[in-house]
Amino acid sequence: MRIGVLSRVDHVFCDLEGIVVGRSIYLNGCVRLLVMPQKMKDGEFNDQWVDEGDVILNEAATMSAATTSEEGKDAEH
Repeated sequence: MRIGVLSRVDHVFCDLEGIVVGRSIYLNGCVRLLVMPQKMKDGEFNDQWVDEGDVILNEAATMSAATTSEEGKDAEH
């Protein structure tokens, strides 16, 4: 499954949940995602590159953000 930029994801093996802010496809076909965490660690946000296969899409959060975004657009008009 392809996970796109601005999707909310959870890492399968560690306590990382956040928003995908970058996507890189290497020549060997490996896909890595740059995830900006939702929680601060040591007073700062430390984004991390992770393998696409090591994260799962947090569909409820992604759908919620998309709905909120759409509602904001309607309010502007």
